[in-house]
Amino acid sequence: IQLPDLSAQITALQKQEALISDIDRRRDLNAQLAGELLGTQQRLQTTLRIALGIAGRPDDALSATAEAVELRRVLVASDPVNLGDLAVSLEGLGRRHAAVGRPADALPPAEEAVRILRALVADQHGRVSDLASALHALASHHDALGRPDLADAAWSEVLADGDVDTR
Repeated sequence: IQLPDLSAQITALQKQEALISDIDRRRDLNAQLAGELLGTQQRLQTTLRIALGIAGRPDDALSATAEAVELRRVLVASDPVNLGDLAVSLEGLGRRHAAVGRPADALPPAEEAVRILRALVADQHGRVSDLASALHALASHHDALGRPDLADAAWSEVLADGDVDTR
């Protein structure tokens, strides 16, 4: 009868564990670098959006804003702390749609921004001024679409005694 060489098996297992640990460390580092790269890409996209708007290229600025929103969504998926920034980007997307004469397309991102910001305010994460700005934008979009009752509701919430509705 031949007994297995336990020492060799233990050494082989230790090498496998070290390899697994190294792979995990590299994966975590890659994820961190990917997140940083994505954040940088999103900031560059925002800068491009601003430059295109200043250059009088509103359609290109709209496309750049839409791309920036999608990058923000990816950032939120990896770290929900970016949710408020996504809402601000959505508000900007709504404003860009309005700037190119598409107020109906401005509503969905504006409404999503308001929903996100209401939730953040309700959870005590600040962002009250962002919510007021998003409500102002939403009121403007409703007004442009000839919906004075909805515009008035949003305006009333903005103008409330500093108490923004978080429903």
